[in-house]
Order: sequence, then C-alpha cells, then structure tokens
Amino acid sequence: MYFNCDICGGQTEILLGQTYHYKESGLDNVYLENIEVRVCKQCNEKSPVIPRIMQVHKLMALAVALSDTPLIGAETRFLRTELGYKVKDWAKLLKISESTVVRWESSSQAIGAQSDALMRLCFIQTIQERDSHLFAESVIKRIAAIKEGQKPNIYINVSDPTSYRYFKAA
Repeated sequence: MYFNCDICGGQTEILLGQTYHYKESGLDNVYLENIEVRVCKQCNEKSPVIPRIMQVHKLMALAVALSDTPLIGAETRFLRTELGYKVKDWAKLLKISESTVVRWESSSQAIGAQSDALMRLCFIQTIQERDSHLFAESVIKRIAAIKEGQKPNIYINVSDPTSYRYFKAA
C-alpha cells in the first residue's frame, strides 16, 4: 500500500521499525523507536506514523519532568502545553509574570533552580490528580538529583509507550 506525500503529492515508501528524530514535538532530543516512517520517493520528505500520540506525548512530558538536567525553554513550553495551560494560567499558578514565562520559553532568561523544581512538581502533581494514580519512582529524589550537564536524548518505543530511556551521547 502506498500513500501520497503531503508536501509534493509523490508516492511514499513505508519503512517499518525505524528510529525517528521527533523534532516536530518542539524538543530537539526526542527519538521515537520502532515506528513506521513514510518517505517520499520524489522529495525525500519523511512523515512518521505515531500510534497513540496522546500517550506518547504524555510519556515524553514525564521523561522531561524527570530528567536529571535543568529545564530549558522548549521543555518548559512542552510541559505547559501538555497540561493545556495558557501562558497567563501557568504564570498565575507559578506566581510569576506572564513575561517571565515567555522569556523562559524563548530561552532569553535562565530558569532558576527553585522555579525549575516548582514547574516539575506542578506538572507531576497535575498529572497525578488528573490520572488518579501515583508514580512508582520518587519524584522528589529525581528532582533533588538534577545537575548541570549534557542534555540526554529521550527514546520512546512507540510499540510500548509506557516506558522511556535516556541516552547521553559520548
């Protein structure tokens, strides 16, 4: 079975079991494993087929919130949008100005360690309340262990979007 390319209308080839760098998420360090990718034979455009995308995005957000490096702008925006908050609502929850949220998300202002921890805790608490379950791992210990360093890549196997792994390139 063939599909037409969304960009040029050309015929696509289906590649199964691929690892796809998911830049469309707004995050530069997310890779989806074991995914179907459609590649246009004419313009070489790659289109991932992401099953259970809502579940995958939720897992990505959890991986971001529990990562062991400080949050960056794109990650703060991703967490906020995954929760469905507008800038003004997120600012109100965090007790900061809307302009501070905008500066954090655009990476024009550094995020302090206390604000970083507060955003993570607000994200985790909101998810727990919405889903009515507790996380198996200790969120407090994970947040306390955050340290400066190279941002790890996050790998999510779309065949089982209930777990993720980090990988730091050498």
